[in-house]
Parts: sequence; structure tokens; C-alpha cells
Amino acid sequence: MPDSARKVLDLSYLASAADGDTDFIRSILAEYLQEMGSYLVQLKDSLERKDVALLLRAAHTMKGASANVGATRVSDTASHLETQARRGVLDGSQVLVALLGQEVARVRAIIERQTVEELLRAG
Repeated sequence: MPDSARKVLDLSYLASAADGDTDFIRSILAEYLQEMGSYLVQLKDSLERKDVALLLRAAHTMKGASANVGATRVSDTASHLETQARRGVLDGSQVLVALLGQEVARVRAIIERQTVEELLRAG
């Protein structure tokens, strides 16, 4: 896996937690991608409605779920968005939501391009 991909997705924690069970890892990653799509919609809705509480919940959930599967850039970006929401700041949130969408798309591309076994071998 190229360095840029490694920074986007690091399966070491998930592999350890799943005891190397590739079928389980595959199902977790599929569920993760499905959930991220839903949370991105929630984030966009929260911005349209100026709903800071919804923005905070969705960003917090994305941060934790992404950390659990090793989607480090998604987790970091969601953390920044969560911090802004905790402060009640919506200015600049649109940029972070757009960036989250891009980072989720990167994770999706990596997962769709390589098998779980290939991702695990790549480290």
C-alpha cells in the first residue's frame, strides 16, 4: 500500500481487535462505509438547519467510528469539526464537512480497490 494510502487507512487496531478475522473485518468496513454516508447527510442537514447539536453528535460519532477502523484522516477531521461544534461555531464548518466527504471517499476507494487480505499484508 502506498504511503498516502497508509495515512488514510491503518487497519492495525481493527485487525488486532478482530483477531485477524478477515470476514469480520470486511463486514465492519462495509458497515462503516454505509454509516459514513448517512452521517455525511446528517452533517449537511445540520448545517442547513444551523443545528449545532446534530452537527456535534454526527461529528463525534464519525470521529469514534473512524478511529475504530483506522480511518485516521476522517477521525482527525471529524475531531476538528466536533471541537468547533462544541464551541458553537458554524463558520468554516462547511469546509470541514466537504473535507470529511473527500476523506471518506478516499477510504472507500482504498477499500474497494484492495481486498482486506491485501490491506492487512500492506501493514
